[in-house]
Amino acid sequence: MWRDFMGYCSFQWISDYTYNGLYDDIPDWVDGVRKPSNGRVAAPSADMLAIYGSILPDTGVAKLTVIERTSFNTVPPLVAGEFAIRLLNSQGQTLANHPFTPNDPEDHAQWTFGQAVPFVAGTAKIQIVQIGTEAVWGEAAVSANVPVVSNVAVVAGTNPVTGTVSVNWTATDADGDELTADIFFSQDGGTTFSPYVLGVSGNSTAVDTNFLGGGSTIFRVIASDGVNMGQSDSAPFTLANKPPTPAIHNPGDGAVVSWGQLINFMGEAMDLQDGTVAADNLAWSNQDGPLGTGAVLAIDDLPVGLNEITLTATNSKGVSASTTITVIVEDNWQLPVADLQVGPNQVGWHVAAGEEALQATVVHLVNIGIGNLTWTASENAEWLTLNQYSGSADTTVTFVANPSGLEADRNYTADVTFAYTDGNGQSKTITIPVSLSIGDVRNNPPHLLKTIRAYLPFIGR
Repeated sequence: MWRDFMGYCSFQWISDYTYNGLYDDIPDWVDGVRKPSNGRVAAPSADMLAIYGSILPDTGVAKLTVIERTSFNTVPPLVAGEFAIRLLNSQGQTLANHPFTPNDPEDHAQWTFGQAVPFVAGTAKIQIVQIGTEAVWGEAAVSANVPVVSNVAVVAGTNPVTGTVSVNWTATDADGDELTADIFFSQDGGTTFSPYVLGVSGNSTAVDTNFLGGGSTIFRVIASDGVNMGQSDSAPFTLANKPPTPAIHNPGDGAVVSWGQLINFMGEAMDLQDGTVAADNLAWSNQDGPLGTGAVLAIDDLPVGLNEITLTATNSKGVSASTTITVIVEDNWQLPVADLQVGPNQVGWHVAAGEEALQATVVHLVNIGIGNLTWTASENAEWLTLNQYSGSADTTVTFVANPSGLEADRNYTADVTFAYTDGNGQSKTITIPVSLSIGDVRNNPPHLLKTIRAYLPFIGR
């Protein structure tokens, strides 16, 4: 089994383009300000109201599902249409009027919307108004006072902290509004925060620190009355360092091979402190001692019999963990005949619209048996070429995709076929699927209704 180290890994990763696109769409918070996910806090656009809801055209009713007062890094544009978001003061006077268009009004019995408008001081009521008739389809009150959060503390029985702890806080609101709290944590001194749990009622919640990396940590509590938010941080405390989680992807546990056969060991280790453990800190061994290091290790001299193969990962904190499989080496003296293995078993790129640079991926061709083996290759797309179309294994072939001149926001697919004759004289082919995606091909609906308070990618107009 070959692992695709490019954009479409069968074990874990999506393409860089899609990953970055989704990741940059996810808002995060620093000091109450939404920030891009790269950790750099952008200048907030303004004091804004984020308003999500739905319109039921058959009943003349609009539901305001979520209203948040916040600051956006990027504000979705308003498209003038049949409805308006209207802000009023406590005397019922209009402070601002923002025409907008809900999502797909010609196609859905329930039209959704997600809009952001500037907050105006003195706003006491938000309405959804039908332009022309001036009919009020829905409204929500806005409290005058911001919640106050204090006394954020972590109650733990060990130092450094391990296991499940209690995070406690005090939250009050001068308007007497019911409050909910979002709990965040920071492990870089408060520069960036990540969500732990959202929408908590009361003044306490349990936190399982086994899912958090070790080191100095701060908890932040953000309390909301539905529109206004207040926050406070805990004092820094130390979490115990966590071991990595190693995994062996190839070969499978209990694999049976012949003596002298080449085996490609492939593994990795995820880690709460490091993300992934560096390849140099992945050590392979069997019952006789060390075999080597790295994410990929080729071995052809395992001893006959039962081999216990262990992958040990050590993270940057010096904490190690291991996982073990068994590999059985048979002494039947029947070495495998010449045969071809090609990897990765699929190739893909995802580039931005207008990209003209050539995209290249190296594919490995390996003779996994004994004897000579030659091959020929072919492809079926004008945008795809190979650096060689025939040869002998072991070797590499470079796949080259040219996105220049191709239409944006589309997926292009092709196949590369390798033809050869194995050591038994049998004609065989191996086909590698190839894809080239250009621009925005995620094909999400243009609007998403935010029905729960979770930090998911939101696309709106």
